[in-house]
Amino acid sequence: LVQQLKMKIDPERAPHAIADTFWPGRLEWIDCAFGRVLLDGAHNAAGLEALRQYLDERALTSVHWVGGFKQDKDADKLIPLLSAHIGCFYAVPVPVDEHWDPGALASMAAGEGIKAEAFSDVETALKQALSSCVSGEIVLVAGSLFLVAEVRRMLNLQNGDIHARN
Repeated sequence: LVQQLKMKIDPERAPHAIADTFWPGRLEWIDCAFGRVLLDGAHNAAGLEALRQYLDERALTSVHWVGGFKQDKDADKLIPLLSAHIGCFYAVPVPVDEHWDPGALASMAAGEGIKAEAFSDVETALKQALSSCVSGEIVLVAGSLFLVAEVRRMLNLQNGDIHARN
């Protein structure tokens, strides 16, 4: 694409530019008064595998996952991808018409040996997840870009805001 657009890129500056790139809702860290929140719009196998690798690299375990999926996703195949990292799964409805029932998602997670609870709204689940964290634990919001957008709205974040990233 760079060659097609005949863009000139300095090879020495490119790695720094890539490292400094900010994409809201993709590996976006939020430091709030109640703890650390990682927002990632991963909603398919490739995205969740990349997220799993990121969690592996940072040795993040006992993660409190606030998650939900649109109905067109194979949630039963996606939830297990992060199971090694999840301490508790907070199943929520995605703010779109066609989404997985939180009770069904919680059952899927429990079937993978993950402690899970279903919530009827995202805000309650997020508050519960944050209040359940102990030192060093984080809250992860993932499974849907719509879900991540809703949490960003709740946290009153704008697309241009830049937060701590690791």
